[in-house]
Amino acid sequence: MIILHENLQKEAERVASTFEEVYKIKSELLNESLEGIFKPIPEFEGFSESADKIWYVLKSILNKAVLVITDRDIYADNKSKEDDWVFGYCVGNLSLASLSRLKRQDSQPSRKIEIPMESYLKRIDLLSLHEIGHDVVKAKHFELAKWINAKTGKELALGHHCTDNKCAMYEIVDVNSPPKEQGYMLLGNQRVYDAGIENILERIYPNWFCNRCSESIVIDEKYN
Repeated sequence: MIILHENLQKEAERVASTFEEVYKIKSELLNESLEGIFKPIPEFEGFSESADKIWYVLKSILNKAVLVITDRDIYADNKSKEDDWVFGYCVGNLSLASLSRLKRQDSQPSRKIEIPMESYLKRIDLLSLHEIGHDVVKAKHFELAKWINAKTGKELALGHHCTDNKCAMYEIVDVNSPPKEQGYMLLGNQRVYDAGIENILERIYPNWFCNRCSESIVIDEKYN
């Protein structure tokens, strides 16, 4: 597979090492300017991915699985600065991991690492395994997840995720689990309040995945 990054060599090397250890796949690292594939959202000081540009720029390598690693703060929509930002996504051969909100004790975006380096890298491990997992983990037990803002009722669909909160395929909605008065994750029909990346890392399985997810990993030819 290909790990495409913007001057994030240390982070890309860490992801490549983690993928080889966990998924038994090797990665090619490419350092490229991604200026053309993101659409600025000035009022949020963030970006959305421009679908037409991202497919055009990456079309020559999209016969392989591609993970884009970026420092840019990414939004799924431009309606709410509070609710519409995302850690990443996976669509077919293409996955993206935004590192912008992994660098502080809270989830505010930053280009500066303000936590211990190993804590930062463990967050990247989990996020990158999770995003690629949406393609390679073929589990049948996933439930649809949504983020619900408890004050406004706004919903953000998050896709299907594992129901085991010690698994890397459990959904991540923030760095720390938001307080109940702020919001919650709806996983299937259940309200849950434990979807912070730090909370998941505290309880994560030694091999990252629950048994059902581990048994459902399928690495196809686009990862070779």
